[in-house]
Amino acid sequence: MNILKPIFPLYVNRKSLGFMNSLAIACLFINFTLPKAGFYVDDFPITFGYVLAGVFTVIKLLISTKHFSEPYNRLGVLFFLGLLISLISFVIISNFTVNGNSSSILYFIIAYGLVPILAYNVCFHILSKKELFERIIYFSAILVSIYGVLQFIFLNYFKINILLPFITVTGPDVNVIFDKNITRGSFYKAVGSYNNGNILGVNFLMFMPLALFYGRSLLSNISSRILILVTLSRTVWVVWIFVEVLMAILSKKVSRVIMLFPIVVIGIYVIIGFTSQFATNTGDFLLDSNLGGRAEYLNFNPSVLPSTYTPIAEIVYAAILKSYGIVGLLVFLIVFVSPLFLRTNNKYVVFAKIGMIGYLAAMFLDGAFTLVPTTFIYWSLGAYVFHSYLVYTRQKRKITKVESSMPTV
Repeated sequence: MNILKPIFPLYVNRKSLGFMNSLAIACLFINFTLPKAGFYVDDFPITFGYVLAGVFTVIKLLISTKHFSEPYNRLGVLFFLGLLISLISFVIISNFTVNGNSSSILYFIIAYGLVPILAYNVCFHILSKKELFERIIYFSAILVSIYGVLQFIFLNYFKINILLPFITVTGPDVNVIFDKNITRGSFYKAVGSYNNGNILGVNFLMFMPLALFYGRSLLSNISSRILILVTLSRTVWVVWIFVEVLMAILSKKVSRVIMLFPIVVIGIYVIIGFTSQFATNTGDFLLDSNLGGRAEYLNFNPSVLPSTYTPIAEIVYAAILKSYGIVGLLVFLIVFVSPLFLRTNNKYVVFAKIGMIGYLAAMFLDGAFTLVPTTFIYWSLGAYVFHSYLVYTRQKRKITKVESSMPTV
């Protein structure tokens, strides 16, 4: 039965699952595994995962009278209060001078201000159950990787679209992916249940390190690497190599880098070789000076203070710098980097941090910042780090209290 435990996240304490536990588990699972499940109201996506997170948070606040007085929540409340203050400042500035689609501000508010609070509430509830969070992440990684690889194979080699309306795509039209830039020559990128190769790869790389280290199974190791390859995304491949190096170094298996790096490089070249329509040659594709059309986002003169708001594009840091100046970028970085400096004694936390660092690197290229479920996944891992930090500090206080109460000789 020990083999089943890391595979089925609900294996432990099934009988004790109540409504709130089940709602939190469903919310986390859907946001990681089926993030695009939902429908559109006009042009605005309503995803089931975000709706469940909102419902859970509202119920939690209504039924938990001691919610904000619990030690586990005080740090989070202070942190997100600071986040909201910075968000309000951003929005006040943006409200008066908007360059582009004004609805983009709403997406930014949701991604930067609302989603982190929802993720924090959901994950802290789940984290009260031993290793349940890790099992859900591991199970999600297996399902996402296997489905993504199968979707790539069926679409490219059998010309069968296995996407499901309202489940793996938002809305009824499963052919909506063909309206997006998901082709590399005659091949389609793997989009899986994320509807986009870049979004799939960037998000998957966030929780892949934790999933692989927790599960330690051959299936997850192989399926995860194949999925990253078939995203056919240069951004994803660059971040993948970076993440693999960090995993090898921090797990003290540097020899793994020496073995894995040539395999990764050969694999990428083989993939490009099979799809010769990528570019004139492999070098042109891998070393595109135009950054896949993103270089234009770098053509601006940064200011110290905020100026005109511009919708957040692929290169997230450049967009933040352009809209909010150097001061705004510093605030943004402080918010996103802060969990990385929290110390814990949880052996899995370092791999959650690797995934978060990977996303911080991805924002130099294509961060998919305002798109579902990017910030939910990032702050789910952030909540995991916060929770582990609070457990660690509480344990230290208990030890200190015991030692201070012992009589001196």
